[in-house]
Amino acid sequence: MSSGYVDEEKEFWEHVEEMVYRARVALISWLVAMIFVAVAPVSILSWPPSFDLSTNYVTIVSAFIRYVREVAGPSNSTLIAGSWSGSLDLYFNAAALLGLILAFPIISYEIYAFVRPALYPEERSAAIKFTLSFIFLFSIGAAIAFYIVVPVTLRILTYFIDLLGAQPIFFIDDYYNFIFLSVVVVGFVFTFPNWVYILVKIGLIDHTDLVENRKNFVVGVAIATAILTPDPTPFSMLILMIPLLVLYEVSIIVAKKAEYIV
Repeated sequence: MSSGYVDEEKEFWEHVEEMVYRARVALISWLVAMIFVAVAPVSILSWPPSFDLSTNYVTIVSAFIRYVREVAGPSNSTLIAGSWSGSLDLYFNAAALLGLILAFPIISYEIYAFVRPALYPEERSAAIKFTLSFIFLFSIGAAIAFYIVVPVTLRILTYFIDLLGAQPIFFIDDYYNFIFLSVVVVGFVFTFPNWVYILVKIGLIDHTDLVENRKNFVVGVAIATAILTPDPTPFSMLILMIPLLVLYEVSIIVAKKAEYIV
């Protein structure tokens, strides 16, 4: 066996060991964050922090779920536990989501630290810019979904339930999972310019493709927003559709710039 082959094999297993180590750190940070938000009182987030657990013990997750209900949910709806495990599943899903948000800086760093040695200086700068823009666009999309699209959609749907003389009663896990999923999906949709940048850099598309397919995109967005917002009126659809059309135009600008960046 040649020395070069041994060195390559050793280097390969060193990369595997580093990947496992960084994945373990990321996973542990996520689990720790999940446990923290699941058991810590929300009073710990106040200033100055309060550690009085004698009365009104409300965890961070519980406070978060109540806040979601106040902002996004119709006030005249009733939630019920449809199964023994439904509420428990919801609690841990919310804890996982909050834990992921809390541990995201550590997880992002571990991913960057693993790929950093293989990147050129300009690629490292591009990776940082990609991450920051991804967080920014995702946050905008999630905020629009949480504070505008989801509340409008739920209130309109509840209005039609009232018109039929029915009571707006929902299973608690279905209710919140719909909200969480809607926010996450819309958040990812808003990161469209990031993926356009990657596709341009690897040569799969250019800005002319985006310009030529503008009409197809409008039709596709109309169909997608109609599916994402199960609202029989066009209001919530337009609220989501207009920013996406703006992002498409931004993506064309991003594509043009990416083509001139070597």
